[in-house]
Amino acid sequence: MTVPARTFFSPGDLWWDGKDGYRLANGRTVFRDPSVTEVGPLSLMADADNLLERLDILGLRLIWTLLGEKWILGAPHDKRTPKFTFSQIAYLNEDGSVHVGKRVFFDDYDKNTGPISIKRKPKKKRTVVE
Repeated sequence: MTVPARTFFSPGDLWWDGKDGYRLANGRTVFRDPSVTEVGPLSLMADADNLLERLDILGLRLIWTLLGEKWILGAPHDKRTPKFTFSQIAYLNEDGSVHVGKRVFFDDYDKNTGPISIKRKPKKKRTVVE
């Protein structure tokens, strides 16, 4: 069962409904995972009004990140294939609208691989003497 992050429980007003979600004391379900009782993918649905109110009380904002990479397949195994990497961010505004940022592309493999990548040194050619 998919559950909300622990932080969402900190106001102390969420209770498991004994079935597939979490409700308020008045019985209103505000978080629900329909895959528990219905056929379908794992998911977490939230009551939009309660989610916005809860984020405001907690002083938080909901953010999504998108990271992607495309590879060109079919090159010889001993050659590095070019990669096309992109990144994007979206966030939930206080009015409930979603702001989607500009997609950023990283097309220079050697320049944009980041600080944790390991650049491999070319292999030394061995001379075989018979």
